[in-house]
Amino acid sequence: MGNSSYLVICLQSLVYGGLWVVEGFDRILRSVNGSLNNAAASSQAVWCVATSSLQWQQLSQRRPYD
Repeated sequence: MGNSSYLVICLQSLVYGGLWVVEGFDRILRSVNGSLNNAAASSQAVWCVATSSLQWQQLSQRRPYD
């Protein structure tokens, strides 16, 4: 009986430890996801500015030839 109760306590601690680890990973993933979203938004803004400036350069280069 002593071994089985020890096994139950061990399983409970494993479950609680696993839940704590999962919650920690969830928090880490959320923070990483938030920073990735911020990076994606900033890179999208940079890409938008770069493409619009490239298009404006192409248009300004075309006008003399037209």
